[in-house]
Amino acid sequence: MTAVPTNATADLGAEAHYTYDDGEHVDFNCEIVDFDNLIGLRLEYYNAQGGLIMRTSIRRTTGQKFRTVLKLEHDNYYFDCKGIPEISSVEYRYRVYFNLRKQDIDTSKPSLTLYVNGERQVLRHKQLDADYDDYRPYTYIQGEQLNVTCKKDKLVKGDILFYFNKKSKALYNSESERMLRIDSSEYPEFLLICMITKDLQKRMARISFKSVLPDWEPPQTAD
Repeated sequence: MTAVPTNATADLGAEAHYTYDDGEHVDFNCEIVDFDNLIGLRLEYYNAQGGLIMRTSIRRTTGQKFRTVLKLEHDNYYFDCKGIPEISSVEYRYRVYFNLRKQDIDTSKPSLTLYVNGERQVLRHKQLDADYDDYRPYTYIQGEQLNVTCKKDKLVKGDILFYFNKKSKALYNSESERMLRIDSSEYPEFLLICMITKDLQKRMARISFKSVLPDWEPPQTAD
């Protein structure tokens, strides 16, 4: 461990960057080496925005382990190994940033995925427009309750916005997924679009709905 005050500008001895693959299990050892004035260690784990996720209590030991599983959404997360001095109020830390290997990000993968009544919808084999990910049309019985969920890739920043028949329907701020409930009794057909407001470079998800008449059965007659 290289001891550097937490309020100081870190040099290469106080920071490290670890490149990981999606789903990788990591196991780090944090050890005190040649620092007699440090009496213990504390580990802290942060998200990419600096929000504290986990903090251990101070342990009077010369070493601690940090274990976790790193996935796509953990890009730029980091953990601190902090040395606690016996007298001074200044803590010393060694920081490790986790960086996703960029080849693990599939740029052709849709940023938005649509579900209807809990079932993931299927993309058209041939796309209609370069700005959209077009899904196969969904048929329903008029009057059926439709629950349409739009899920956003966790690595994509921005808000989810629904367009219903080309008119703004609902905006959800900073949500990874939202569901829109639609009473289809008034609509023989309609178009639904889901988009990310802060990243117009991402393709929008588009799906059309069309009603079908329920199967008619003749009334039963008594024998």
